[in-house]
Amino acid sequence: MIYLKKRWLFCIYIILLGVIVALLSVFQGIMLQVIVDTAVGNITIGFLKIIVVICLYVTMNYVFNLLYKKNLCKICIDIIMDIKNKLIDSFLMENNIGSNNLAEILVLLEKDISQIFENYYFNFFILINEVILFVVAICYLCYVNIILTIVVLISGIISVLMPQVFVRRSQDINVKYLNANKEYIHNIKELINGLVTIKIFGLDNKIKIKIQNSNLKLETEHKQQMNYRSFIECLSSSVSFLVLACNVVFAGYLSYKGYFTIGTVLAIMQIMNFVMYPLMQIPSIIVEMKSVNPAINNINKYMVWKEEKKENVAQKAFNSNSIRFENVSFKLNDEEKYILENINIEFEKNKKYVIVGNSGSGKTTLLKLILGIYKNFQGNIFVNKENIKNLPLTEWRKNITMIEQDVFFV
Repeated sequence: MIYLKKRWLFCIYIILLGVIVALLSVFQGIMLQVIVDTAVGNITIGFLKIIVVICLYVTMNYVFNLLYKKNLCKICIDIIMDIKNKLIDSFLMENNIGSNNLAEILVLLEKDISQIFENYYFNFFILINEVILFVVAICYLCYVNIILTIVVLISGIISVLMPQVFVRRSQDINVKYLNANKEYIHNIKELINGLVTIKIFGLDNKIKIKIQNSNLKLETEHKQQMNYRSFIECLSSSVSFLVLACNVVFAGYLSYKGYFTIGTVLAIMQIMNFVMYPLMQIPSIIVEMKSVNPAINNINKYMVWKEEKKENVAQKAFNSNSIRFENVSFKLNDEEKYILENINIEFEKNKKYVIVGNSGSGKTTLLKLILGIYKNFQGNIFVNKENIKNLPLTEWRKNITMIEQDVFFV
């Protein structure tokens, strides 16, 4: 909601457009009432005036619906852009350097954010519009007949509450789908990074079967998610139609008893759609919005809300005479074995050093420790007599040049 608060004025503008759209929708029923009552002689309004009003209505309805939908898309896309930019800012924080979470990041940028766009922010404004439409329609029904309104509300509450029973199940299914997607992308990442090794050792079939199984699991969970969503939508639709049919019968009975004209009955039938349709849609929208909670939690896990403290240090040259490792040990967070263990070495100024060793022996790790990329090491690293953990790393790195095997250009 923090992104909506940043755009509160724009949100109010969209809500006002939604109110106008809702009023225009209800006005359809009122025009229908006037046309029918004029035709049967209950009121005397010229058909020419009715045609003029219809033309004006069609124009206004087109303009305001277009404005509403264009601005709704604009605010949702702007919010998603902000979330993506904030995620990138979070990934660039010092604390994330060296973390092994590429698969999770890909999932966030590809699947989780698209779910939030489609099922949360877009639905948030659709939900508000449906509520506004519901309220306006109920106000009209109250004006026509309070008893009919009470019957519509009671039956409507039943249709709203019934699908809520299935919300928890929907969330569980969505969690399984997100986890399956994360596993699939992780396997694809392994395939890309280890393609050479796979070909050298003839692991083609093994990795192919592994990816096929994870793909099958992903699409099975996807099908389960879609089937359950269809089940909720069909249940909501069936219950809402049953309620609508009962309400129309009751309205016809009231007309038969002389409470209002036949034109009013037709208007009620039209406007009742704007009561029942929101009641049919609101439960599904709420279920979809709540089903996004796992995706939101995934994003919040990586999102850093505090701004990184900038190093307010004037640029200076580090005239270091030596870089000294004192009992340094290091391992990755999810590994048991140390990459480097009890390293004691000193690199002196104006001397050249060659570091040799087998692949995985810690050569690159040693350099990344000097650069301050890895911080969770044991022991101490001194530049002259100053601990590297106390150095302004941004300035320190300006004194070092490193060319990696995989070159990155900007």
